[in-house]
Amino acid sequence: MDQNKVLLTAEEAAQRVFGGKRSAWSLLQDAKKKRLPSLHIGNRVFFELNSLNLYIEQQLQTSLAQEVTMVDGIRKID
Repeated sequence: MDQNKVLLTAEEAAQRVFGGKRSAWSLLQDAKKKRLPSLHIGNRVFFELNSLNLYIEQQLQTSLAQEVTMVDGIRKID
């Protein structure tokens, strides 16, 4: 097991991973709805740095794989 896991609070993740473009509150809401990988210890919520980076990379790959077409000048993403 990797002993070098970096656990971040929602505030730390908002700054380090998302550059302050997401609020800690929105990260906590996404963790609660299972949209973001998170670890719950008691009533605290943590985010593992590598898991968040992998999640973002997977989302980018999915987004880039979608087919984009133009219909009457409107972009349609399939």
